Amino acid sequence: MSSKRSIVSKILGSAGLLHFLPDELAIKLLFKGRVGYWPNLKDPQTFNEKLQWLKLYDRNPLYTTLVDKYSVKQWVAERIGAEHVTRTYARWDDVHDIDISKLPNQFVLKTNHDSGGVLVCKDRSAFDLEFARKKLSDHLNRNYYWRCREWPYKNVEPCIFAEEYIEPTLVDEPCNRTLFTFSDGRIVTQLAPGRFFQAGLIDAFFDEEWHLIDLAEGDHSLMPALTVNSRYIEIKKLVNRLAEVFPLEYSEYYESSNKLLFGEVDIHPKAGFDRFDPEQWGSELGSWVKLPYGNWALAGQDFVLWVHAGGVGSSVVRRDEIIDYKFYCFDGEPKLLYVSQGLENHATAQISFLNLDWTFAPFHRGDYAPFEFLPQQPVCYEEMLSLARELSHGIPFVRVDFFESAGTARFSEMTFSPCGGCMPFDPSEWDQTLGSLIDLSEAYGS
Repeated sequence: MSSKRSIVSKILGSAGLLHFLPDELAIKLLFKGRVGYWPNLKDPQTFNEKLQWLKLYDRNPLYTTLVDKYSVKQWVAERIGAEHVTRTYARWDDVHDIDISKLPNQFVLKTNHDSGGVLVCKDRSAFDLEFARKKLSDHLNRNYYWRCREWPYKNVEPCIFAEEYIEPTLVDEPCNRTLFTFSDGRIVTQLAPGRFFQAGLIDAFFDEEWHLIDLAEGDHSLMPALTVNSRYIEIKKLVNRLAEVFPLEYSEYYESSNKLLFGEVDIHPKAGFDRFDPEQWGSELGSWVKLPYGNWALAGQDFVLWVHAGGVGSSVVRRDEIIDYKFYCFDGEPKLLYVSQGLENHATAQISFLNLDWTFAPFHRGDYAPFEFLPQQPVCYEEMLSLARELSHGIPFVRVDFFESAGTARFSEMTFSPCGGCMPFDPSEWDQTLGSLIDLSEAYGS
């Protein structure tokens, strides 16, 4: 019976028959049809319930980049190295622009914004380009958001791209490696073959120490324990570098020609409609997902509004409170900046003044704890500096604030009298030093 409900809910979602419903109601109906019970979205406890809450309320604009299979490559390369990313040959917005004559003999065509828009070419001379164009055209006309209301897909600009064909090694062939990284640092690895065996589709889950977990997904059978992969430690290090900014992160890797390659990032695995065997694993995994404390965003074409508020439940925490970059600008010239994090809670917030060469300045604010370690410089730091110069030109003093999103500088605010002109500097003589940088001659007409 549950299988029939699941099929009906998939048809309703994919056919667009639920488009008129708001996200929350549509999610509840889809959840009931696929998982079998009504989700508690006010105080979510299970793994699936928490994923639905994240779909509704965790609106970090970075997620749109992460689900974009074309754009995410640059983001990943900047964090773990380009050697772990498959090469991209070309990109097109229209299927009629696809030109395979300039591609190598073997390649892969993909759509960037959905699932299933993939065509593998192992021999260019035998490749059916017209069939490929028809299939890819069908995919380009889909908005994957409507299927399960995963909002990051809604505003992805669809495209087709060609990337290198990767020949899997014999070691890699039986399994894809998918790692779930949770808020508290736990890592669970799923191994799943890309084909059926006599027992049906099988998979296996392992904890961080590579102990087999008595867990399977849906109707899958448990796979026997496998020896730990020789590159597992390396994979875990890469995963941790990508997972710093998420309550839950699902990333896939595979190996070819002794190279470890990134596959994809998924913010909402199985769209939060997974079924676990035994069922109690839904609650156990859910307890490992800590919902964001309150930094999520509402993004529009011309704005990004960050919402600072408490989350749900008593155990809500956030590993990655957003960092603000505040540039002190004197008549169009940034002279220093301070970085701040966690200002929602004065007791645990951190603020440090930095020099423009990204070293600690010799003073700090007396009312906040400084950073213990130097924060990582944003990849768009030079862009922030340039924008700060432009925005502060002709102003005796202004503080120009930014934050980083998907490697891009995002303007936050301009403040003309930080702390109301009553900032407690430590040592106090820096109040005089910074004051000497403000030229008031024009204001006095001299």
